[in-house]
Amino acid sequence: MAGGLVASIIAFAVGAVLDFAVTASPDQHGFNIHTVGVILMIVGVVGAVLSLLGPAAILITRLASA
Repeated sequence: MAGGLVASIIAFAVGAVLDFAVTASPDQHGFNIHTVGVILMIVGVVGAVLSLLGPAAILITRLASA
C-alpha cells in the first residue's frame, strides 16, 4: 500500500513540474511536454486513490462473501 502511494505521489510531482515549471514552445514538433505532465498528474491521482481504497475494497468484498 505505501509503495503504491509513494509512486503515485512521485508521478504527480513529476507531472506538475513538467506542466507548470518547464517552458517549451507550443510550436515545436513531437510530443507536448505539458500534456505529458497532465497525464502524469492524472495517473498519480488515480494511483493514489486506488492505493488508498484497494485494501478497503478487498476487506468489504471478503466481509460480504462471508
